[in-house]
Amino acid sequence: MGKIRIGLFGFGVVGQGIYEVLRRTKNVDAEIVKICVRSLDKPRPGEIDRRFFTDSADEILLDPTIDLIVEVIDDAEASYRIVKAALERTKEVMEQEQGSWMGESFWQHNLFDGMQM
Repeated sequence: MGKIRIGLFGFGVVGQGIYEVLRRTKNVDAEIVKICVRSLDKPRPGEIDRRFFTDSADEILLDPTIDLIVEVIDDAEASYRIVKAALERTKEVMEQEQGSWMGESFWQHNLFDGMQM
């Protein structure tokens, strides 16, 4: 298996930290290939190429070359939609626990209905 290709949702403190750790760690078999943010106009720190950024979730979710979705945003409803869409497309998902939607919402929204585990 080659490098794990990551689509990152969110580029605040946590997202930037994940990006920096992956960038600085030698011999890591993972790379962030696209970052979805709310605003493309917001200034971003560092030397990251602006072409990495998108404001379209589908650009990441529908990309068959992305192996892993990492979600670190602070919007519970958007987080739910992103994770649900990723799982429906059988993408691997890592998300930051925010205590927001993981509890009852999984069952309220029947996220796992019809999914093979």
